[in-house]
Formats: sequence, C-alpha cells, structure tokens
Amino acid sequence: MLDTKLVQQISDTFKRGKSIRRNLPLKSKLVIDQKLPYLCVYRFNEKPDPYLASLIKTQGAYLILNAGLEASALLKTIIEIAIEDFKSFMIVEIWNDEIAIDGTTVRLLYPKGKVSATIDSFIKGFSEFKTILPRIKVIAEDTKRRHPEMLPPLIELDELKKTGTLLIGIALHALFTDVESNTYYPLFFRKIKRKFSEVIKLAAFEFVRVQSDNKFEHYLMLGKTRLDNLVRSADKRICEISEKMNFILRITPVNTNVAWEKFQKDKFLKPPHFTYRLISLDPEIEKRKLFNIPIENIEHPTLAFLLRDKRMELEKQLIMLEERGTKKFMNTSESVYGNIPAEVKDAALSILNDQLPNEQLEYTTVNAVDFARSANAELEKYREYFPRLMLSVKVKDDVSGLIVSAAELSIGKDLLISERRVEALIQHEVGTHILTYCNGHAQ
Repeated sequence: MLDTKLVQQISDTFKRGKSIRRNLPLKSKLVIDQKLPYLCVYRFNEKPDPYLASLIKTQGAYLILNAGLEASALLKTIIEIAIEDFKSFMIVEIWNDEIAIDGTTVRLLYPKGKVSATIDSFIKGFSEFKTILPRIKVIAEDTKRRHPEMLPPLIELDELKKTGTLLIGIALHALFTDVESNTYYPLFFRKIKRKFSEVIKLAAFEFVRVQSDNKFEHYLMLGKTRLDNLVRSADKRICEISEKMNFILRITPVNTNVAWEKFQKDKFLKPPHFTYRLISLDPEIEKRKLFNIPIENIEHPTLAFLLRDKRMELEKQLIMLEERGTKKFMNTSESVYGNIPAEVKDAALSILNDQLPNEQLEYTTVNAVDFARSANAELEKYREYFPRLMLSVKVKDDVSGLIVSAAELSIGKDLLISERRVEALIQHEVGTHILTYCNGHAQ
C-alpha cells in the first residue's frame, strides 16, 4: 500500500494543477502533465513490458503500476479531485492480451449502453490501424470484467459508478511483433505508437466533450505539455552539432567569381572547379555524437519524430560535407531538400532569358558597403532584444552574393543590386533568417 503522506502530497499537487512526475515503490511511476479528466494505467507483475509502457507514456496522464502495489487510495483521490473540475472521469487500463489468438486483435471492454460516442471513437481509431496493419481486428465487448484475467479490478465498479467514473479496458497483443517468430519491428512500432497516442486522446476528447464540463477546445490539448530533461538534453545536443557544422558557409565555394570567369573562358564547355573552406570538424565524430542521443527513449511521440527527423537531416548534411565537389553531393542534397519543381525551374529560366512581361530596366544600383550599412541598421532594431548574440554584417571577398550563417550576414564584396530590391532582401536575410535564428536561441 502506498504511504498516506505520499498520497497526500500527490493529491495536493494535483489539486493545484501542477505537473506530477513521481517514482513510486516497486518500479511504479505516476506522471500527470496537467489536470486532465482521464488517466491511462498499465499494471505489470515482475517488470514492465517496455513496449506497452512506452505506449501509455505517450499520454499526458499515466500510471505504470506494479500489480503488487495497492493503489486504490491514490486513484480515488485523483478521481475525487478531477471530478470537482470536470464532473466525470475516465480510466483506460491497457494490458497484454494473453488469450489473443494472434497479434492483430484489439479487444475493447466497456459498459453496455453507455458513452457511445467515446466507444465509437475508440473503435474508429483502432480500425484505422488498417492503414498500417491491414489484418487488424477490433472486437468491442460490453462486460463488467474490464481488467486483466489474472489481476483484480483497479477499483470495484460499484465505487466507480458512485463517482461518475468510466473504466475502459483495452486488451491487445504485441501488434508490432511477429507472434510466431517473436521478431520485434522497431520502425513499425514507431508508427503504432504515434497512432495509438492519437486514438487515446481523440477518444478522451469525445468523453470530455459529451460527459464533462469541457475545458479543452481541441483533442491535442489533452496531450503532453511538459518537456522533460531528456527532451531538453537531446534538443541542446542537436543544436550544438548543427551550429558547430556551419553548414551553409562550408558548402559555399570561395572562388565563385574566378570559377565563373574560367567557365566563360572555356566557352562553357568544361565544368567549373570550385574550392571550399577547410572543415574544422570530423563528420564521422559528429555523426557518432548524433546517434549517441537516445531519442528512442523520448516519451512524446511528436517531439521524438521531430528530433529524429532533424537528426537525419544533420546526418545527411555531414555526409554532404564529405561529398563536396563530387557527383554524390547532388544526390544527397536532393534527399534532404527535394527536387526543383518544374514550375520553379521554368520561372528561373524565364528570368535568365529576360522573358518576363512588364520588366523594367534598373539604373540605380547599391554596392556591398551601402547594402551592409542598411542591413546593419535593420539589425540594430533587434540587438537590444538579443544582447547575448553577436548580430553582425560583414563584407567578404570569399562570398558571392548574400549568405546568412547563424547570426551573421555575409556580403560578397562584388555585390551590386538594384536599389529597389534592397528593402526586400534585407527583410528576407535579416527579418527572416537571422531573426528566426535569434528566436530559436531565445527558446
């Protein structure tokens, strides 16, 4: 049984609407990101199944509970406080279905004739798993027995009825494992995990919408709201690698003008030869750092997806640094940034061929120094907001055109542009690229 003082502490925190992350006895854990009208529960015997535990960790409120730990007092306290705010409460207990004949069945256990909108949402959500698991079967059973076969009820149904609490049972086998060979498919599990997270939140939102005083305008508001230390650490480490790489400068040739003149001299028959800045890091070591970040342990499925996607982008950029000056560079680049759409290519060719209608010749131009002066005046507006960042504009002889790298705008010394384009370019380079970098740092 849980200590009375511990239950009281959790109760006080929950009542104030504060975040709860508590390790409980016997490897149990309670997490409640915000005051929510539902709680996901998974009970285990000797040790928790890492995959089932990972599924319910996608929710903003969950309890991973050792079956030998009596927690009814804790649950009753949480229910009592939540009902004061929401008028009703839902518990979703999830377990591994030992009696399933295969790994493609989901059994949904619910009270007959009640909360039809919520049950329909569960059925619809799990049925949509067919897009990733065509053979899945969803079986809905109205029954009083809504807990694992070998375990007692979390709380007796009569007590739940008195408080207006709905108990839903979800029995599923390992949808992401081949039952016969016991082979686990991690990439497939990621898809299951993200879809499962959405199904639970959508059903909970239907419950809230119909059964309680709805304080949530969208189902995503029921999701996780707190960034734990693992997310913050992963984000920081990825950011450090990204900034250290200085990618744009490293893949920009330093001899563009000379290469162009040589290209013209060769009557455009020989491909230009470019030279690049030296790289002050080892791509292999940086890739190792990237994959030492345990993104697979992040509970929030959306944040895990975003961080994993960014890690893949950085990995490919590091490969591109190794492939500078080779034909492979283009292939890797297209895998990161995609191909050029035909309409964009046609527009570019029209500009180069001077075929756009109503185009007027420009006679007033601005050089690099004057452009730098205007850009620096724009940067001055932001320096007081970001005093820790060295916002700068530099005119360089190893840059062609305009390049933003972190908080620095580099301007090629031979820059010559139409006066009419100055303001638009400054808003793009400073007001978009540099300001985006600054805002990212501030967060």
